Amino acid sequence: MYLLIEGNQALAVDPCVAERALAVLDDMRVKQLTILLTHEHYDHISGVNWLKQRYPCRVVCSAACAACLTDDRKNMSRYYDALMIGRHQQKYSQKTQPYTCEATDTFEGHDTFTWQGHILEMRETPGHSPGSICIVMDRKLLFTGDTLLKEDRIITKLPGGNRRKYEEITKPWLAGLSGELYVCPGHGEGGLLKKFEI
Repeated sequence: MYLLIEGNQALAVDPCVAERALAVLDDMRVKQLTILLTHEHYDHISGVNWLKQRYPCRVVCSAACAACLTDDRKNMSRYYDALMIGRHQQKYSQKTQPYTCEATDTFEGHDTFTWQGHILEMRETPGHSPGSICIVMDRKLLFTGDTLLKEDRIITKLPGGNRRKYEEITKPWLAGLSGELYVCPGHGEGGLLKKFEI
């Protein structure tokens, strides 16, 4: 999860259940939360309902992602424990499966909005999942979810994954971005885009 705070507003990208984050939100007296989802898989949405119980929340994602959030098969929570044996299991074993949540705001293709003076450009980046997006913030940060990871090639073999769409749509878009963008991936280390293999 990435958490940004400006005044009494917070922006959470791909939230998980994290008591430390809750302590920071409380300390900063956050009153309103905007949640951005890079895609619909359980490890990127597991904190949505947890945060919605504590704060007024706006949940923003692609329309394709939203369609999968309410189905525990499509968001992979039904199969998560089996898929993650030996990988991130301890990190995400909340015993909440099957899990569903809902979006409040969706878009198709691309969308831009302003949050606390910051410009967020969201674009559908199919390949890893039907609902995958990338988010460019202030033309400085790039949140990629599982669309671009430093240590791993993009995984397109999960249900809904599509290697052809990644090669034809997402890869050229990523290649056209400035190499000076700082990548904030869904897993692993971040870094300048020019250091990532697209």
